[in-house]
Amino acid sequence: MKWGILATGNIAKKFASTINQMSKENEQLVAVGSRNIESAKAFANEHDIPRYYDSYEALVKDQDVEAVYVATPNTLHYENCRLCLEHGKHVLCEKPFTINDKQAQELYRLARDRHLFIMEGLWIWFLPLYDRLRSILQQGVIGEIKHISCQYGFVATGARKERKFNPELGGGALLDIGIYNLGFLRIVTGNEPQNVETQKVHINEYGTDDYSCLKLTYNDGCTAESVQTIGQELKRNARIEGTKGSIFLPDFQHAETMILEVEGKEPETIECPVDINGFEYEIREVSRCVKLGYCSSDVYTAKDSIALTRLMYDIRMSWSEADMKTVIIYASVHHNNTKKIVDAIADEYGVDIIDAAKITEKDLSGYDLIGFASGIYFGKMHQTVINFAEVNLPENKDVFLICTYGGKPVFDSIKGIIKEKQGRIVGEFSCKGYDTFGPFKLIGGISKGHPDKNDLDNAKAFFKGFCKNRSLWRYSMEFISKEKIVELSNPGVVSRQLLNPENSSSERVTITEVHLEIGACQPRHTHDASEQIWYATKGTGKLLLADEQEKVFTAGDVVRFADKDVHGLLNDGNEEFVYVSVTAPPINFEYAYKDKR
Repeated sequence: MKWGILATGNIAKKFASTINQMSKENEQLVAVGSRNIESAKAFANEHDIPRYYDSYEALVKDQDVEAVYVATPNTLHYENCRLCLEHGKHVLCEKPFTINDKQAQELYRLARDRHLFIMEGLWIWFLPLYDRLRSILQQGVIGEIKHISCQYGFVATGARKERKFNPELGGGALLDIGIYNLGFLRIVTGNEPQNVETQKVHINEYGTDDYSCLKLTYNDGCTAESVQTIGQELKRNARIEGTKGSIFLPDFQHAETMILEVEGKEPETIECPVDINGFEYEIREVSRCVKLGYCSSDVYTAKDSIALTRLMYDIRMSWSEADMKTVIIYASVHHNNTKKIVDAIADEYGVDIIDAAKITEKDLSGYDLIGFASGIYFGKMHQTVINFAEVNLPENKDVFLICTYGGKPVFDSIKGIIKEKQGRIVGEFSCKGYDTFGPFKLIGGISKGHPDKNDLDNAKAFFKGFCKNRSLWRYSMEFISKEKIVELSNPGVVSRQLLNPENSSSERVTITEVHLEIGACQPRHTHDASEQIWYATKGTGKLLLADEQEKVFTAGDVVRFADKDVHGLLNDGNEEFVYVSVTAPPINFEYAYKDKR
């Protein structure tokens, strides 16, 4: 493989040194790119690289470069990887892959669309010791895993401190080294945690985390502790405790040794030394997968990488709850029922409040979260709140709703406005309020004493609860209007993209409705990393399978194709053939169609 290196920092130097030691494996450095020509020249001279460039754009235009190692600061990974893919280069990106899972999902999708390979460089996934560890765990040697602990820490100084403490460069201990801890936990458990609790975190004066201690809980009852810091020295060790024994790794990052202790047996030291330094295993994986035509690794999968990115993003977002700028727009006309609720939340959590009866226009674009609150009047929220939302609610905002009521809670009057502005409702709260409207006045009103202390406590708990679960908001109900459904077409074939990552927040599936005219054909093809389920809803056709095999496919039938399964479809019936396809992970199918509308 002919490699280019994008950036010239310390990690790039280690990578270059490793490549140069792998010449017998046909790994070769042919170019380097930097934002500074002098840095690029010096790097090239140091590592015997024939060509150097003063921009990343120039590097990716080098026709001789097949793959690029991206070694820029964390916040630049997405744009740099995208640049490489758009110029036809395979990519190995230094960890962490991206700042959030949306970016990660997009890069893997772009690689699939361009038939290119991309992978996050997390070398622990490929180390020989971890192959042995996986085998031991799968065989149940230490029994059922009950607890895992891991820690990693160093003192960042000088230029290293400047970068790792800089929020604009994606600094902080979690992104920088916590990924090793969380990656290790995923290797051991094979799963995502059911719950993550931050037991302690220190956010420094620069706004980045220099220490955190996390408690993770898994569905099978296993617990884990992860400690990561760039403010003190901690040995990079880890321990796995099972019902029949334990495994200790004195250095789980470089991972050449582990000590196995099983009940009734003498401790066993297992050693699996690396060939060079760890980078070589990432490099070999890239070359292997490219030769096989893969778009992502089947060892360290896109699913693994995206899950780790999402986990780190969710944890970091939970730390920023206090910094989330929130406003509540309210109307409280007769008995101040709603105002009591709003004031309780505002006093506890420091959110801004706006009385819609007094202020009719306000720029809300700077708020992360917007609440609307009122009593229920004639079966709807107060008109001043509705009017305020119509005039001032920006598009694509997270919104929560609060009401007090005598009869029943009703939010329909404002939900339509939120929907029109593509907002996302992340929470709803309601409670009884003292009501003397109409005939209720004759009996002294209803719901006297409400909202009471319990109502106020519930309101505060509601706000705290959905803020704590901010990371789950992206999975809220979402309406896809017909205007967002894109139609792709080839001669005789129309594919209606009902749901995909381009028209929704979906990160897991693509759903399409495919129409084939009589005699139309979808040629045999495969998908590298996605499975598909087809449900025939109209007509009769033939599935085109591997080795020239065919199978009748008719309305009501369901078929599943695993990744890399050969499949296609011929409509040899006497009417239009229609089927619904579900693809996971999602694919942007534009590459396969000539026309789009």
